[in-house]
Amino acid sequence: MKIRHNKFLNFNSIIFLSVFVGLNTLLNSFLVQVKADSSHQHGMNMSSENGHAHKTLDVSNLNEIPSIEIEIFPDKIKGWNLYLNTKNFEFISPNLENNNPNQGHAHLYINGVKVSRIYSNWYYISELPEKDNEIEITLNTNNHHDLIYNGKIVGDRILITNKK
Repeated sequence: MKIRHNKFLNFNSIIFLSVFVGLNTLLNSFLVQVKADSSHQHGMNMSSENGHAHKTLDVSNLNEIPSIEIEIFPDKIKGWNLYLNTKNFEFISPNLENNNPNQGHAHLYINGVKVSRIYSNWYYISELPEKDNEIEITLNTNNHHDLIYNGKIVGDRILITNKK
């Protein structure tokens, strides 16, 4: 009895296996990142010794203390537009690495999960779950240090109730 080898099938099997292993590795990396972002415990009163992952920069002794206030507007089509009203803080290019307490970017958390970095005063949120949603913004240097004033993270939070 003669066994026939199908070279095309073997080649396809190798390609399939290579793609599968590559996608599996990529998916695992993505899931690890999602898990890391989801497990990021954040709170305005938390400090680095309470499990917060970012380093901090205390701004309590500055003459010009950075601050932020979130303003939210329903978008005309769908979603929400956030306006980040900052004082003594300037959004700067993400390519600059510095620890200037009056420059940097913001971190956006929705319901305790870090969603994005923000590099300007406006940000669009397309969708939120149908419930009360906590939107939290923190100010950070471009080296990702959380700004701290009198032991609290410099930021603001609001609740958005999403009903359809």
